[in-house]
Amino acid sequence: MSGTEKSSIEIRHWSEIISEQARQEFGNDQVIASGWSPSGIYHIGNFREAATCTGIQRQLAYDGAKTKFVMIVDDFDPLDKIPSVLKKYKKELKPYLGHPVCRVPDFTGDSETYAEHFAKGLIEAMELFEMNVEIVYASRLYKEGNYDDYLKLYYGHEEEVQNLLENISGNRLSTFVSVVCENCGSIGNTKVTKYDPETEEIHYECVDNNYRKGCGHKGKINLSSHEWKLKWRLDWPARQDFLNVTVEPAGKDHSVAGGSVDTSIAIHEKIFNRKPPIMVRYGFITLKGGKKLSGSAGTGDPAASAGKFMPPSSFLFMVFKNDLLTDIQFSPSSMDVPKTVDEYDVARKYLLGIEIPPQERAGKKLATSVKIAIPEDKRKTPPPRIKYMDLALVAQIYQRNEEQIFERLKERKVILPDDPLEMIQEIKDRLQHIYYWLDKYAPESAKFVIPDEIPSEALNKINKENLKLFIEMLKQAKEKKINDANKLGEFFKQTFENNNLSPKEVFPSFYYALLGKKGGPKASFLTLVLGYDYVINKLEMIYQKIS
Repeated sequence: MSGTEKSSIEIRHWSEIISEQARQEFGNDQVIASGWSPSGIYHIGNFREAATCTGIQRQLAYDGAKTKFVMIVDDFDPLDKIPSVLKKYKKELKPYLGHPVCRVPDFTGDSETYAEHFAKGLIEAMELFEMNVEIVYASRLYKEGNYDDYLKLYYGHEEEVQNLLENISGNRLSTFVSVVCENCGSIGNTKVTKYDPETEEIHYECVDNNYRKGCGHKGKINLSSHEWKLKWRLDWPARQDFLNVTVEPAGKDHSVAGGSVDTSIAIHEKIFNRKPPIMVRYGFITLKGGKKLSGSAGTGDPAASAGKFMPPSSFLFMVFKNDLLTDIQFSPSSMDVPKTVDEYDVARKYLLGIEIPPQERAGKKLATSVKIAIPEDKRKTPPPRIKYMDLALVAQIYQRNEEQIFERLKERKVILPDDPLEMIQEIKDRLQHIYYWLDKYAPESAKFVIPDEIPSEALNKINKENLKLFIEMLKQAKEKKINDANKLGEFFKQTFENNNLSPKEVFPSFYYALLGKKGGPKASFLTLVLGYDYVINKLEMIYQKIS
């Protein structure tokens, strides 16, 4: 491989590589699939898979392919535990342990069934993130007979299938299917004892498992009743086959050696005698510290919330700019949100040619990430000329009075007379994201109110000499016309060093005098948003008061 060829490969985004491979192997008709079991909240961690599908779909479409994204809701799975978010209904739900979640009532009264209750969160997220997706329910796929031929095929090659599973995973399946017990309604307790290919009857018994006692019933059902479900390792390749899936992401937990990805690929090749879809491995979205999110344990924020506290496309950008296997640590209640939105806006400038990236390769990948993060009809709109946190400060200063906010933005030339309406609308939308973030997630350091009067307990904590130094710093910065927050921050730092002071010694006096509390938003941002004259006058007034 020549140096030029190597450089060309390295500069490409993962979506471009997958798109090329998919088109080479399957042509221009592409089906991207994902699956989710509605056992709890559809949270931000779950959402990485759908986001990855959308990134691949948009890149394929950009490359000229005809695409379809299918999301399978596995609502025929058994209820194996009661999620923490529904613990108040534990008594009502307990008798339904083992039942298909599509047949468990929703005791909240929000929906008809347990599955529908949690699927609402998925639907809301798909709509909010403008995903072009077809949502399909597994219970319906079974009821319509899509799996019938696969059950017959598996049992017709029973020994071959078992040997294949054992060679890959180290285990044989005790049964290929689970049956809905005619007596108690559980699908999680039944064990198939015999399948008769001539009569197409499935014989079973209802036995104990680790979360529910079986009723002991022994019976039989006909294949045509569709009161059965294939075990996961057999279900997955079957539905990929009849849905004509060409690409499907899978979490790296499924992709370990001997995992369900390996068995799915082998079943396509050895049992179906067909080419398997491209299985795309991806990492997790975790909380700070690497803690995995769980819908049933209630440790993950709903996926839809990510499109409420930040622009939906900026969250997708965060996923797309990372390598597929990289675990993304993200906390809505930290400064991750403003940081990500600001990075997203910079990448948009690269995409539109407004700015030239300092490094060509990194810039190209960021531009591609943002290209597939934004719906096609919105890609040409320039980003706002204000950072997320800066806008959050303006919003709080003017107490969410949008008329005053926009007047200030015009004064600061954030909004210019000839700006397109789309850019103005984006600022309005972003303000709504900021309000939501401030109300539900933002750390205390990002929130503030400028009080009319500074309480006496705050005044008593002000160091007079440090406050005087800060006033002098601000006067010098104003004279030097420092109007960039980063440069102002560097000016503060240098001044502290020249006076043999640490920022921790000086900043509290600034915040106590201005906000009446020990800390707040970054002093440089806060000063520039409020304006030098306002801050200097306020600090001088407090200085005179404590003299």
